[in-house]
Amino acid sequence: MLKITIPSILIALLLFSCASQYHVLNPPGILFDSLETSDPIQFRFKYDILTYRSNTKLAKKEDKKGIKILGIEITNNSGTDLIFDEDIKVKSGTKTVRLMDVGNIHDELKQNVPIYLIYLVLTPLRGNINNSDGGPSASEQTLTVPYGYALGPLLAGINMGVAAKSNNKFFEDLEMHNLKNRIIKNGETVQGIIGIKATTNIPLKISY
Repeated sequence: MLKITIPSILIALLLFSCASQYHVLNPPGILFDSLETSDPIQFRFKYDILTYRSNTKLAKKEDKKGIKILGIEITNNSGTDLIFDEDIKVKSGTKTVRLMDVGNIHDELKQNVPIYLIYLVLTPLRGNINNSDGGPSASEQTLTVPYGYALGPLLAGINMGVAAKSNNKFFEDLEMHNLKNRIIKNGETVQGIIGIKATTNIPLKISY
């Protein structure tokens, strides 16, 4: 009978320290919760879209950093083209809400790639394989296997690759759907993403 011993440090790392893949936010597919109107502009928005799209790691950092990422929808029936965050302002109460730049959002929330070098601590690990035929007078032989030399660098490389790829996809998604300084043509409805500094889901409206 073979019996393999697996160190608890390996189990802990595998359970709690894996990089996560990024799931695109897809603003046109969001079911918006809130509707505000400032005739002739219509404004819909939804908080917690990182959680909504199962980007759990990013959502946790969002809460920790005091940032809110929102999906929004704007309909412009003003009779003229308007620039979002210039002609159309987002407000909370009487205060204008400052929209974050894409680069700042990404830098604050992206996954830490070098942290996955922590898997290299597994390099010295050895595994014991005990071999016994199970009989009454069986003798047990123990074979030590230095699997850490392969496993540590392999897990570090895989997780760093996943995190880096996810960070790139996150930045591309933010850039593609960024509405800050976006020209919204007359009669057009657009969906996109904004980021604001806030610790709670503050009420929002627009001014035109």
